[in-house]
Amino acid sequence: MITIQGLRGLYADIECPLLGAHQAENAAVAVALVELLAPHGIEIREDAIRTGIESVRWPGRFQIVSRSPYVILDGAHDEVGATALAATLESLFPSRRVLLVLGVGSDKDANEVAAPLCGLADRVIATASSSPRALDAYELQRLVFRLCKHTAAYTPVSLAVREAVGQARRDDVVLVTGSLYVVGEAMRALGIPEMD
Repeated sequence: MITIQGLRGLYADIECPLLGAHQAENAAVAVALVELLAPHGIEIREDAIRTGIESVRWPGRFQIVSRSPYVILDGAHDEVGATALAATLESLFPSRRVLLVLGVGSDKDANEVAAPLCGLADRVIATASSSPRALDAYELQRLVFRLCKHTAAYTPVSLAVREAVGQARRDDVVLVTGSLYVVGEAMRALGIPEMD
């Protein structure tokens, strides 16, 4: 449950289905933007705002798709996203063993994406999506080795996910991240509709 102090009122006890403190901040920004429409003749009722937040779905954003082991999909592809993801993971799953499946675009700073996440990971499995912009899995493995000594590289993404889930114990967390391409391929490999 979140409470948002808007520009025009207080929105108490809203159930936000997106996990993480940063998602509560995003909801507050959305409320402020909606409230700014009122002076332009567009009034949106409080119940509509509440319903909008409570019904939001965002596949691939801290999406928990399994609970034994936990399998979480998140399209964090830059330092800001990876840092927010790491904070959410640490907050919701403290002291859990984390197996990180990571694949990033070659146009991204892989170190900036990996650093906040590898510090939480017990094992990193580097992978690469089928996108032509994907960073090679073995190159990514070399980059993350300085952050986590327990690394491997597997492609395609489906094999990386299968390896991580196969190595996970019931209470472990398998986190698949680094790009929405990787998340999309993981969804297909796990049989999850991308717009679930």
